[in-house]
Amino acid sequence: YNLDEKISLNNKIMNVIQDFIIQTYWALVSKNRAEGSISKCKLSDLVTLQTENIIPSNLNDVIPYVGLEHISKKNLFLMEHGTSDQANSTKTIFEKYDILLCKIRPYLHKVCIPFLSGITSTDSIVIRANSKKNLSVILNTIFSDIFIDLAVKSSSGSKMPRADWNTLKDYEIEQPNSGDLEQYNQSFYRLLELCEVYFKENIELKALRDRSLSLLMNGQISIKDAEEHLAKTFE
Repeated sequence: YNLDEKISLNNKIMNVIQDFIIQTYWALVSKNRAEGSISKCKLSDLVTLQTENIIPSNLNDVIPYVGLEHISKKNLFLMEHGTSDQANSTKTIFEKYDILLCKIRPYLHKVCIPFLSGITSTDSIVIRANSKKNLSVILNTIFSDIFIDLAVKSSSGSKMPRADWNTLKDYEIEQPNSGDLEQYNQSFYRLLELCEVYFKENIELKALRDRSLSLLMNGQISIKDAEEHLAKTFE
């Protein structure tokens, strides 16, 4: 593989994992509905909205920055990020495994779970599960087409419509029974950890690719040197 092929392969594997996470969850919900073992509650009963803001220039260190441009359409996982020294205006703090929901133009379906902590645009709604066991429930629900449809319908503004959290927080969530959910979560968290490995590897591969290209363009290394260096990467 060359670098781009390896990055693409990792992305494809993560897409397969995404489909598995979503399909198995909603199959579980359907099963529990049929059994009459589903419980219901409001989204706000299971989450806390994160609203702590910071000005990037006040940070002592450079940390990950997630702009709206870094969140892919209909991708469950954060795939890339920038750095806080690239950000200017006030940003919202988030932590690993918070859920980021872009409130601008919600029809773009930009929802993701990050594998790191950092800062994000104030046009992201930062949602934190109150309990580890409910993270899978919340993530699958917020990522669903039905939830996104509600975000679209409740949005306001003609040119730059924004979703309304005051409406979304009252969304009725269906929770699988605790035994089935516990079993599902065992796979869910193992798959999250696996995707985190692929995510971090892709970040490193992209940095290596860009660095090698820069050195090559500046004449600091030859094509042969670059090929040998990249070959060692995959040994």
